[in-house]
Amino acid sequence: MGKPELEALLKVLRGLSLSSNLSFVCAFDREAVEATARESFNLSSNIYFEKFFPVSINIPVIDEDALKKIGVRRLSSALHRRGWFEAEEDSETYEEKIGELWIDLLSPFCSTIRQIGLLANDVAATSYLKGEIDLIDLTLIELLRRFEPAIHEIVWRFREILSEGESSRTRYRFRTDQQKDANEKQLLSEIDKALEGSPRAEAVRKVLGHLFPKFEKIAHLKLHLPLRRQASDELANTISDPSVMRTYFHQKLSEDEFSSREMRDFVRELERAGSPEAVRQRILQKIESMEKGNPKRRDFLKKLSAHLNKMDLSVATEVVHTCMGEAGRLAYDFFVSVGEAGDVLRMAIRVADRKKNHNEREGFLGECIREAGDDTMALRILTALSKPGQDFNLQVSFAELYPHFIERMTKEYGPDVDPQNVDLSFSDQNAFNLWGFADLSKEGMVLDPQAATRNRAIQENFWVGYIGTSRKRLAEAVNQFFFFVGQYDSDPRPFIENKIPVATLKRIYESTEDGSALTIDDRVALGMLERLLRGEFTGGVGPPEWEKERRRVLAPEQDEDNEDGAVK
Repeated sequence: MGKPELEALLKVLRGLSLSSNLSFVCAFDREAVEATARESFNLSSNIYFEKFFPVSINIPVIDEDALKKIGVRRLSSALHRRGWFEAEEDSETYEEKIGELWIDLLSPFCSTIRQIGLLANDVAATSYLKGEIDLIDLTLIELLRRFEPAIHEIVWRFREILSEGESSRTRYRFRTDQQKDANEKQLLSEIDKALEGSPRAEAVRKVLGHLFPKFEKIAHLKLHLPLRRQASDELANTISDPSVMRTYFHQKLSEDEFSSREMRDFVRELERAGSPEAVRQRILQKIESMEKGNPKRRDFLKKLSAHLNKMDLSVATEVVHTCMGEAGRLAYDFFVSVGEAGDVLRMAIRVADRKKNHNEREGFLGECIREAGDDTMALRILTALSKPGQDFNLQVSFAELYPHFIERMTKEYGPDVDPQNVDLSFSDQNAFNLWGFADLSKEGMVLDPQAATRNRAIQENFWVGYIGTSRKRLAEAVNQFFFFVGQYDSDPRPFIENKIPVATLKRIYESTEDGSALTIDDRVALGMLERLLRGEFTGGVGPPEWEKERRRVLAPEQDEDNEDGAVK
């Protein structure tokens, strides 16, 4: 209070002495108030002041332990009032974690009850983030925003350096190692400048190190803080995840993100569905509500995959079976573990890993191969999941899964199907190639020669029936499955033999007719096939030959000696 306010207050208090039924209690810094009163009333001592306050009680200084208890309780209560906790154990877990971190990370900023109140109000007010960010991370980043705004601003500007995880590779632009080193040095320089002379500099660096493991490495910190999350915990919603950071700083969920809170509600809905068919219908409805390749659908599959580790095992198993059936409608990436198909493959890994019995794991993966919506997913399960990965080892061998793969290929392309009506858009040339292998020693198994012959015969019959007398179908089969554009370092005919005997292919080529509907690609494929059948590529062939054939198809009269390839 200023001097005029204090003078008015003292006059009011003096008048209250005339009321026998009214008492008053004032809390203040006695030395400061007495000094102001002496100056206002021109007093030489404190005796006059004692007329107003005949009883004086010194309130003890709050010790560190008491302040910690007050702080933890105040933060938890503020979040509880705003409905942040879905269950009582959630608030207990939060209090336990904050209590563990209080001395190292929060006490340097919250040395008074007022500072604790400010932080509690800030954290509780971020209702737009409910369920989208780890509460400990939210508390610490709000701590920086309230008490170290310059550091808070630096975090956003250097988000590409501080973020981690797969999404940081896809959302942010590429930087060379030299650029990364320069940016890291600039980050440290700006932080040092912002903290110059600050008594809380060490505490700020500890907070940053806890929030961003990459900063801990960049700054060469050696923190021994409790409760450090594992990088593999995909449900943590840590602020070091680029999507979570963007949501926090933009104060809204991106259109590319599937809400974590909505995902938890969806998982609970699946667990209450009551039947495998009900689970299937709910998943299909959700997937089909988003277009293929839509970033939000990819985020949905990624988060659903992460939840399988904690979902009821029977429900999680049905989720995988459903998604396997949809494999043909998924977006694929060149890298096996990336994209929508990569998330579904990760689902199979997680559920298989939860099945502790070896026979159950083999049976489950075999079912995934047989029911996969396309050959590519079945092939990836066979070849990728039969080997240890960076974070999994299902201990199911290629030899154990191979019979399931053969069963699938026979079902899809065997004698019981009408080859003329097979849709090859869900087929994979690598799957056909593996189906025709006779030597699988590289995969650690010996294939019975009779079985290899039988597999090749079934595939040969399929291709003969599929192509029939159509030159159009022959060209498409050559271009997509038999002899597609690529680098062949040796004679490509053995590669073709894995799918169809070259002699049979020659007979089909000579008997097909009706080439009126052929595209440029079809004509190029048939031209290359004709040259292969003449024995031109016994030493190998590369993409330049396909380009040469394309130029010939486009301009038959083109001068082949013209180096610049100009058309006459």
